[in-house]
Amino acid sequence: MSDPLVRGDAGSCSRVGGAMRSNAARLLHRQRTLERSVRELRASRGPEVVALRTRIEEQARLLGAVAAELDRAGAALQRYATDLAQALELSRRAEESVRAAGLRLEGTRVVEAWGPTGAPEAERRRALLPECQARVDRATSLVGRARSTLQRAVAELLPSFTGSAAALRGAPGTAPPPG
Repeated sequence: MSDPLVRGDAGSCSRVGGAMRSNAARLLHRQRTLERSVRELRASRGPEVVALRTRIEEQARLLGAVAAELDRAGAALQRYATDLAQALELSRRAEESVRAAGLRLEGTRVVEAWGPTGAPEAERRRALLPECQARVDRATSLVGRARSTLQRAVAELLPSFTGSAAALRGAPGTAPPPG
């Protein structure tokens, strides 16, 4: 048995993406709670209250930004999971068609199997080879595009996650990270 044409666990990717989005929703709920607290503090006066209100407003803003980023990351992972599931199915079908045609896979290349065979069988295999190769190419290009799209999403989100983390660590009134 050769290695699978496409590897991955679409179910796990989808579950992790869903968990990220659920956590984003919880963060948004906490952001709204902080915003309610700020509204309640507006009636109070004094320099300490103004300073506290300013810190809470900043924390709420940062929390909302993190929640939005986390939701985007989870959505990207769920889109990848969908594409990966489709690529896995295309791969399974492509591998079946290769076997059924009496051909074999060398990596992502469809080749004729070695061994004695008659001329009609050899011609049949040669005639099926381009179609089988096209199926393999569709499966591998789909997963390649999906992985590329996910990598771009990660590259776009990484600076904002890094910036938000730094801002949260440096925000007034926040405890330093345990360490």
